Amino acid sequence: MYSSFIVTAPFKHEVECFCSDVKHTNTITFRKGDHLYLTEEKRYVDDIGWYFKVLINDMYSAYFIITDLEKLYQMEYLHSLFDIELEINYYQYKVNQALDEKDEETFTDYVTKLEKRQKLLQNKNKSASAR
Repeated sequence: MYSSFIVTAPFKHEVECFCSDVKHTNTITFRKGDHLYLTEEKRYVDDIGWYFKVLINDMYSAYFIITDLEKLYQMEYLHSLFDIELEINYYQYKVNQALDEKDEETFTDYVTKLEKRQKLLQNKNKSASAR
């Protein structure tokens, strides 16, 4: 599994808190453009499985069950940084192809898609440089 993710669709997610002996959950609202970094810190809970510590927007952290992260990824609420970079590369190719073919409609469509993905990546880089 990848270690850096970008939220591409808003969602709410309940996470369990390990801060005291009393179990409780918190609901976190994720917005498009939020960044999640899977850390190496993890905990195993009997009958549930592995929880991984996730750093959110370089500001706070929470523990996620690995299967929840996988579901969010499969449902396309999250994209890996690698996915975003591949999409940008593909959209750049399609923009160039549309220019070569003088296809204005396709050009406009892929420029829009390219700009949206580049904006997600730029927000990620701003967050990383603030560390």
